[in-house]
Amino acid sequence: MLKIKKITIENFRGLRLPLVVDFVKGNKPTSALIYGRNGTGKSSIVDAWEWFLNFNIENLRREGVVFTDFPHKASGGNNSYISVDFQNA
Repeated sequence: MLKIKKITIENFRGLRLPLVVDFVKGNKPTSALIYGRNGTGKSSIVDAWEWFLNFNIENLRREGVVFTDFPHKASGGNNSYISVDFQNA
């Protein structure tokens, strides 16, 4: 069975610097809690996951946001990615 080890997001929507969400601590699987003030990128993490799974972000599409708007504005459209590392249980 494959389990998610970590998710890395960079230059995607509100996230400029690489953000790593790690699901393994001390060689044991764990969960992650995402919290923070408004405007800190919480929704960008959820949007990145939806884009990874479906190559679409439904709530943004309904608001008229297009694919070219996904990279962080300061990135110039370069190096915008979501990376998911798996571990085989």
